[in-house]
Amino acid sequence: MGQHLTERNFQIVDERKQVADAVGRPLAQVALNWVADRPGVASVIVGASRPEQMTTNLGALDFGLPAELVQRLDDASRPATPFPYYFFTNAMQGMMYGGARVGDKPAGYRAPVLVEGTGSGVD
Repeated sequence: MGQHLTERNFQIVDERKQVADAVGRPLAQVALNWVADRPGVASVIVGASRPEQMTTNLGALDFGLPAELVQRLDDASRPATPFPYYFFTNAMQGMMYGGARVGDKPAGYRAPVLVEGTGSGVD
């Protein structure tokens, strides 16, 4: 339990509280709203011991957070990037490529792959 009571975790909670105050919503709603809008998150598991808690939790779906507040939450909770993973950050990639723009292959290089049919499980 002691590993969860870190200074960093208290700072994350404090930032979430400030964002919740800024939008006039409970901290739990802001946290659930932010998590639900993360890329790759398909569902959010909520817990409630009283019906009013569930109602409050479901209120997380009734609003959107402004981009600048989402960025504050992203920045506050971004995990540390130890070696060698910091080589994949935008700043490091920019240094490795000398500021040159590097992207995907040119549009005419190859046709995009499209999988169709009922066997794929997608209608």
